[in-house]
Amino acid sequence: MAEAGQRARVELGRGIPGLLPWQNCFCAALAGMWGFRFPCMGLVLLLVLLFFCRYPQKLRGRACVLPLFFVLGFVFMAFSARVPSLDAPSWMRERKNVDLTGRVVEVQGRPDRILRVFLADARCRLKDGTVKEVPGLFLWNWKNPELRPAIGAQVSVRLRVRPCRGYLNPGGWDTRWYWSLQNVFWRGWSRGTRGHPQIGAAADSVRDRIMEKLRGTDETVSQGRAVLLALLTGNRLSITPDTLGLVRKASLSHALALSGMHLGFAAGIGVLLALCLGRLNVWIFLKIPRQKLAVLLAMPFVAGYMVLGGLTPSLLRAGVMFFSWGVLLLLNRSRVVFDGIFLALLLILLCSPGSLYDIRLQLSVCAVAGIAIFTPLLWKAVQGALSLGRRRRAKGKTTGGASNQRRSLWKLGRDGALGILLMSLSANLVLLPLIAASFGTQAAAFYLNLFCLPFLGFFVIPVGFAGLGLSFLPGPCAPLGLWILRCVAGSLDAALAGLRQLDQWGLLPEWLVLRPSWVEVLGYGLAVLACAYVLGRHRKRALQAACCALVCLVEPALWLHVQDHHRPELRLWLYDLGQSQGACVECPDGRRFLIDGGGGMPGFNLGEVVLAPILTQGRQPRLDAAFLSHADTDHYRGFEYLVQHFGIGAFFCNGVWTERREPQKLRHSILEQGIPLHVVRRGESVKLGPAVRLDVLHPRDVQGLSKNDGSLVLRLVWHGRGLALVPGDIEQKGISELLEGSENLRADVLVVPHHGSKSSVSVPLYVRVQPEVAFAAAGFMNFRFYPHYGVRRALGLLQIPLYQSGEHGALCARWRCEHGEVKFLGVATEEKKARRAIHVQRMVQYILGCRKEKRY
Repeated sequence: MAEAGQRARVELGRGIPGLLPWQNCFCAALAGMWGFRFPCMGLVLLLVLLFFCRYPQKLRGRACVLPLFFVLGFVFMAFSARVPSLDAPSWMRERKNVDLTGRVVEVQGRPDRILRVFLADARCRLKDGTVKEVPGLFLWNWKNPELRPAIGAQVSVRLRVRPCRGYLNPGGWDTRWYWSLQNVFWRGWSRGTRGHPQIGAAADSVRDRIMEKLRGTDETVSQGRAVLLALLTGNRLSITPDTLGLVRKASLSHALALSGMHLGFAAGIGVLLALCLGRLNVWIFLKIPRQKLAVLLAMPFVAGYMVLGGLTPSLLRAGVMFFSWGVLLLLNRSRVVFDGIFLALLLILLCSPGSLYDIRLQLSVCAVAGIAIFTPLLWKAVQGALSLGRRRRAKGKTTGGASNQRRSLWKLGRDGALGILLMSLSANLVLLPLIAASFGTQAAAFYLNLFCLPFLGFFVIPVGFAGLGLSFLPGPCAPLGLWILRCVAGSLDAALAGLRQLDQWGLLPEWLVLRPSWVEVLGYGLAVLACAYVLGRHRKRALQAACCALVCLVEPALWLHVQDHHRPELRLWLYDLGQSQGACVECPDGRRFLIDGGGGMPGFNLGEVVLAPILTQGRQPRLDAAFLSHADTDHYRGFEYLVQHFGIGAFFCNGVWTERREPQKLRHSILEQGIPLHVVRRGESVKLGPAVRLDVLHPRDVQGLSKNDGSLVLRLVWHGRGLALVPGDIEQKGISELLEGSENLRADVLVVPHHGSKSSVSVPLYVRVQPEVAFAAAGFMNFRFYPHYGVRRALGLLQIPLYQSGEHGALCARWRCEHGEVKFLGVATEEKKARRAIHVQRMVQYILGCRKEKRY
């Protein structure tokens, strides 16, 4: 075993850390754990390990050992995972307010003054007096809270309870799985004093008093003070969405999320103390080496920062990593950073297996691994180039002591700046595909880390802690501490002002990028592995990794190209955008046309958060044309982001823009971006592709019509067959005008008008269209009860199936053209796919004996 471990250490060559035998087995177990939720990805990862791992040396041994650990990891996750619930209880679907009581176990301050309160032992009292138990933890989102509840306090509030479920779209964020991993299945919202929240005890711990000191006595908290509060305690309650967006553009989002970087700043205080002690008495290093002394002195600062930060999962994970590195360093291990990552990951997953699916843990581990592998190599290359140039300049010259001292200070500052830049470059090099796949954006200003990280690590955090400590001391120290906190907050205000100026000058670009599939992410990882093999002088292995990477990177693009240009199929998507509407037509040649852009509440950019990730899944951020049925917030607000960041070929509308600020801003943005703006009327057609067109059936004239009744009514036609009718928000008057015309309304799919409201029920319209199915763009368990009972009853009597985007997720209607004849292939729903996966997971748990009920 020792010989095998030694061979694994040097496998990748000089400078590249290889995997130890237990680490190979652990990677196979990770693939099995990942395969419980994503079976195809897990099996592919196992094949990659079988091919590239060198332990055991013989393939026969690897084919036995690694699959065994893969199965063990799969079984372990099956016993540990909390599979999300599928259906809401009948009392919850009544959508009535209930009296909720529970015990506070965790409180998180979120941006835009939202408080997340997690309740244990929660109960719901219904109107008839019945008490319902809440499974797991209950998530109470409190907007504009009056106070902060204390941990352990009993609370009660009146609100509407809903399952934890978000927008269910292809390639979108799986909210249900995310919260189920944290044992949260139900949640509710309240605002201010609505719901009459009763708090048993307000927060009054030392941490809460510290947050009050940092917040100050002013009614309005400046953004500099809000950022300081977030950096020292993790409370982001007072940070506005604009500040968050600015920090994200500056590639500094990681600075606001307390993690390993912040613990590194705290550990730096221990390193500084160790250096100071060495200056005072150098003999101390003969008893305790400098690195071990720094670890021991840093531990109290790290532990204190974790407590002050609220012991959040990210801080706990970072603390486990620091503990692992400290233990390996005290044990005189040679590969502290790399082996510490595996040890920390092992401890984290043993305690919380579901953390494997947490994007925050994935980003942290990949960033640290990239720093551990590539920073030493880049540092060696840069130092070699610098030393060569220095030898050439110093040849034949002699310098004095003062000059040498100045040169030493310059070298120290230069090496520090280079180290920060190279670490940032190494981390971004590894994180690039993960960030693109998860968020679909890429900030180009990562160079700002060179200035901002030293500013935070050497000034803001240590000086802020010093001022905070002085503010709790008696006498003149308290005013001095408060003055120091004001100065630090003022410096952060100045830094934010500088970032805003850079943004106005266009120096903080943020690009929308193609969101790669998991196959492409794997190909990028194999390309990184090939680079590691090249640096380790293993040419044969590097060539093999490069070939596999090329296949993984090229295959998805080729498959998409074949689908777009050699598949005689047309698709109509109705996305799950809550209580708003957005549809997309995908033509057989790959062109895409968006009909309405949805919209959400003020402060929630639905175009950025929901629509853009959908439209960039495997494709460039481009639309061939966009259609706006009418200027209502639930139809145009999502376009605000898309117009700024997507390439849009043309924009069609009914020409009615209200005098409100947002519609006028959207209109000006369309013109500023150079997008052709067209006003269309009844009788016109817009060609989408070969034999594909959109016929405009309404309005003939918008005069005398309300905003809803003036909506565009569009009919999708392919080879003369009506595929879908999209009537916007027309109500009875608009429907009457539409039915008075002689145009053909026949279509396979009818998107019911006005989200299925009572004011748009029209049996004559349903009879005239004769649809095979009907779609309704209505949110999940929406408070308006859309689609209305009258719509459901009328469609039911006509035997027309009704699909609701909120209940069934994104809806996809498909047609195929064969020999000039168009056939309707049916409807696919994202909810059906999600349910199928959950049923399989529950069935596996039942077979393995880790689920008592056979309800799958």
